[in-house]
This record gives sequence, C-alpha cells and structure tokens, in this order.
Amino acid sequence: MNYLSAFQKAKLGTSFCGFARILFKRKIGNISFWSVRYTENTVQLVLKKHIIDNYKSISKLSVGSIINFSGVKIATQKNKHSIEVRMIEKYFVFTGTMPDKFHGLSNEIRYRNRVLDLISSEDSFNFFKQISTTNQIVRSFLYKHGYREFNSGILHEVFEGGQAAPFSTLCNANKKTLYLSLTSELRLKELLIAGFEKVFEISQSFRNEGIDAIHSPEFSLLEFYAIQQNYKEMMVLVEEMVREVVQENNGRKEIECCDDTGVKYGISYKNSFKRISFSEAFEMYVGDYGECTLPKMIEKFPEMFYEGMPTFTWLMKVIEKFFVPNIVNPTFLIDLPSGMSPFAKVSFDDNVTERAFFIAQRLFVADIYSDENDSDKIRRTLEQQSCETGIQIKGDYLRALSFGLVKTAGVGLGMNRLFMLFLNKLPKNIKETILYPMI
Repeated sequence: MNYLSAFQKAKLGTSFCGFARILFKRKIGNISFWSVRYTENTVQLVLKKHIIDNYKSISKLSVGSIINFSGVKIATQKNKHSIEVRMIEKYFVFTGTMPDKFHGLSNEIRYRNRVLDLISSEDSFNFFKQISTTNQIVRSFLYKHGYREFNSGILHEVFEGGQAAPFSTLCNANKKTLYLSLTSELRLKELLIAGFEKVFEISQSFRNEGIDAIHSPEFSLLEFYAIQQNYKEMMVLVEEMVREVVQENNGRKEIECCDDTGVKYGISYKNSFKRISFSEAFEMYVGDYGECTLPKMIEKFPEMFYEGMPTFTWLMKVIEKFFVPNIVNPTFLIDLPSGMSPFAKVSFDDNVTERAFFIAQRLFVADIYSDENDSDKIRRTLEQQSCETGIQIKGDYLRALSFGLVKTAGVGLGMNRLFMLFLNKLPKNIKETILYPMI
C-alpha cells in the first residue's frame, strides 16, 4: 500500500487546510519555510509576509507548536511542492525543548518517550506507518486466500510454550494460576478439528526470557493453519506473502540495506527463495555433518553447549548461532532433524521432519511445517518430552485430537522479525518495531 498522499497527488492550486505541527523552520528575508507534519506526512509550508496579516507574531512560534492553516499547493523555485499559506493561527504553543536535528535522541530516551521520538524523527514516524501498513497487507493477503481470523485469548491455564519460560499471574476470581500466551497453535488447531478449514491470528505473545537486539519478552506473532495443505505448499504461500509485503511497502521487490560500514546494498525478493537443507547448511557453516551430535558440539564449542541439553535446544542453537548470521538472501532451511517438535510430521526416513524455517537478512522469521495428526504418536512424544523436561502434557489438545484431524500444515511467523527486514536508517533492534518496548 505504497500510495502517494493526497497532497502529493494533488494538482497545483489545490486548496488545503487543517492542523499541523511545526517540525523545522528557516527564514529567508520576508519568507519563512516550515516543515510540518500534516495528514501523517511531512509537508513544506511557505509563509509570505505580504500575504499573512499576522506574519510577525506567527513567525515567532516555536518548533513543536501546532497551527491551524489554509492555503494552496504551489511549486517553489527549486520545484519543491509546498503549500503557500493564506491564513494561519496558533492552536498550541510548545514551550519545551525539541532535540536538535544533528544529535537527535538517545535510543533509551526514544524508547521511553515514544511521543517525542515520533514527533522529532521522521524515520521513526514513517517506520511505524510502515508497520501498520504491513499488518494490513498480511491480513488482506490471508483474507484473499480464504483464511478466517480468530482471537484465541491470552490467558491460558496450561502454558503452551514447550520449554520456554512463561509469565504467570494469579486470577483473583478463582485463585488459579494463569499463563500469558506464547503461541495460539493448539487453540487454532482445535478450530480446524471443529470444522474450520483455514484459520489465523495475529496475537501478542509473551516469553519470560532474555532481552537483546532480536528478542523481546513481548512480541507479535502471526500463526495460520489450513487443512489439506503440507509444508511445501505453505512455503509457497509464505514466499508469496513476503514478496507482496516487500512490493507494497517499497514499490519494488527489493529492500535496501546498509552494512556495518554504511555501504548500501539491495536484497531481492523477486525470484524464488533459495532452499537449503539442514545438513548442507551444517557442512557450509559448521563442519562435517557426521559430527552434528551433542557430544561433538560440546567438544568443539564447550562455552555454548552442555550435557543434557534437550534436542530442540541444542539444534536451535546451531541454527541461530551458525546458520542465521550467514544467511542474507531470503532462504528456506529445509529437512530439519526429527526431534525438534512433537507436532511436526516426520518424513519417511525418520531422520528429518516436514518442516522449514524462513530466514532472511540474518533473521529467523518463520517456522513452517506439516502437522503430525496421529494422536498416538503425539501422545508418546509428549510423554517422552514431559519425562525429560517436566513440562505438563496438554491433555485438552489430545482430547480434541480424538475427534480426528485431517492433513494439516501451519506457519508461525514473527511479525517483529518481518518488520525488522525493513530497518535501514534505524538500528537493527527489535525495540524499533515495538511502540512501547521493555527497556
């Protein structure tokens, strides 16, 4: 939805009026040029002394103040489309101090005082507009493909986040301990069991763990599931959706990025995304795939791996520490080892699952898989996992499976990671994608 604003599309001589906030001022003789935020865009106002009766007093207004104006669209001598003001009055006089354009605000102040950040930084303001647009594109895309949106709730009696650490709270009404949701997966799958064919949810998710450049205790998660689908078909859908998001945001199927030295380069999403198996990636970024065992990883990287690490944990660490930092172009990591998820269908050779990870620009963005729908297999796997980790078995889901689940596939996509793909002028930090992040 990379549409031009009404001001940009309007012809010269078109009338405009309304409220605007002053962002920047400069004066040349008897003419003042103001950059203002008007209709969610940065627009230049031209104030001429011989046209505006109250020019002397109004020109003294401080940056940050709000004015009410009317005028017509013109082109300046430098052909900059602007609004020549015919009438203007002050509405609110800002008496604080705005940050200077050169130094700006520290990241901590920006995160703690988001209003000031959005007013003073055009990059921040435009990026959150882009986030809103991306949410619209994703929803529209899924609606177009026949998906229904549901809200499965945030409070759960049983934490459905595997080995992740939960946030918990006490419900005063019934004295029960409840957990903030990390995933809507099982509840959405219960909707499939009940008869819905395609379902999705964009939910706030919570993980009571570390905070760093790519992890936040609170984040937005898109999950969608469909019957009569497999992980390969879902990969095609994810590729199509991401490509549409890039196109609608940028006007082309390419994202401009900067390396650590500030050199710009483009990442293309136009062609089919690369597919690479786990074993191939291990050979490329770690070493001999025959050494892809926990004892060997402990031997080679003792600071990173330790005895007793669950299969999912150490394999994910291999992916996050060795694969992801080396994958820049959009890529599907396929043929993942079995044992990483009790809900992913195992391939015929029992060594790999029908599962893929979408990775791009050194970010792990999405998890895609065919669902295991054999309730006996799931029960055995969950029981084994429960013995190893002490995690409570989700009995409600097993009871729901007794009604039968047909061939199904699903996707879990971190929306904040998707937003991070578009970060270029702002720091590559997940906090940039959250309006009010935890510091």
